[in-house]
Amino acid sequence: MGSTPPQTPPYATARLLRQRLGDDVWLPVQGESMRPTIIPPAQVRLVAQARPRVGEVWAFVGAGGHIVVHRCERRTPSGYVFRGDGWAAADPVASLDVLIGRAIAVRDDRGERRLGGIDRVRGTSRYLARWARRAGRWAVSLISRGARSG
Repeated sequence: MGSTPPQTPPYATARLLRQRLGDDVWLPVQGESMRPTIIPPAQVRLVAQARPRVGEVWAFVGAGGHIVVHRCERRTPSGYVFRGDGWAAADPVASLDVLIGRAIAVRDDRGERRLGGIDRVRGTSRYLARWARRAGRWAVSLISRGARSG
């Protein structure tokens, strides 16, 4: 009978990767969740930083042990909420111990470019637009319910 090797806890993987951030670290990324900001196949350049700010793109180790690169949406008492730019659902809250580093540049088929202030504004505006659409749908449903009952 074979046994499954123990899985490395997310915080241990993140700690090992954070130790590498003194080097010039380019992390290969796959997946569609960060479209249109990152189009795979791509690489992101990671740097050490203390804490995420809203709108910044960060790498972290998700609950399943996979490395995730998503944008910081907000801070909560227990950690940070991230979401892919092209993703409808937010990720589970990520604590500080699973964060790896901030993505400051991306290389994809469009070339190499920095992920700085303008990118942060664009990413945050996508988040705000998503909430505005939800609020609009909610308001329309309230109005239509009121019209039917009146």
